[in-house]
Amino acid sequence: MGYPLKEVSLRLIIQRIGVWCYIMRIIPHSQIVTENIKKSQGEPVIYKKLLSSQDIEKILDLEKECERVEKQNGVINYKYSKLGILEKFIEEKLKNQLGQFTRHGGSYVITPEPFHVHTDTGKDDEMKDQRFPYKNILIPLMSSSEKAPLYTIIFKQRNFGQAAHFWRGEKFSDKKPTYNFKVTNYSDLEHFTDKGFDPDIHKKHLAHLPIESLYGLSIDQIIHWNVGDVVVFDCSSLHASNNFREYNIKKHGLTYFSSRDIK
Repeated sequence: MGYPLKEVSLRLIIQRIGVWCYIMRIIPHSQIVTENIKKSQGEPVIYKKLLSSQDIEKILDLEKECERVEKQNGVINYKYSKLGILEKFIEEKLKNQLGQFTRHGGSYVITPEPFHVHTDTGKDDEMKDQRFPYKNILIPLMSSSEKAPLYTIIFKQRNFGQAAHFWRGEKFSDKKPTYNFKVTNYSDLEHFTDKGFDPDIHKKHLAHLPIESLYGLSIDQIIHWNVGDVVVFDCSSLHASNNFREYNIKKHGLTYFSSRDIK
């Protein structure tokens, strides 16, 4: 993904001023950040029952103290503070599994709207060539059930560039992200298949998305939500929610997007 500086700058300007007809490729991280992202790759892991009922109660209590932010489509975020109690609690719980890490993003999320395909790889001006996006930490605060199945869909494809929504197709032609970059050309993804997405999986799990937006993607894991489990996967892994919209529920979870120092 070594684009000429002029091309990168032009695409950054185009995306930020809102000219969305441009074919948008991944905005790369710096070379040193990209190299470290690639070195840290691993498989998604579910740490079963890592959190006790008391841990979950503590997490829910701390949510009440957070700043409430209302977003589009009824999505609500509760922002927890940098270097606060909750952040330290998560880092302590996972230090044996993940080593040393810090946070570059994440929040409590309550949403009636299934999430689109995206990655939480931060921005270059946040990493500053001093750290790199490491692992996404997901803590379900409600469990999947037969009446309301809740999954996180993780794809085999990787984005080593900056935080992105993968919005290919007519449905997203006028859609403008508030933080992530918009990507419509997926060809720079690692493991890009250049093939149509499996229609059976689309119908069963991802019908909230137009199938053309999944072109070139393939499934790695479909992870059930269970309270007490902690789900960890690479920030570079493309992922999305399953289609829970038809069950008329609000999905409730906690995210922590981690980074590690570049040595």
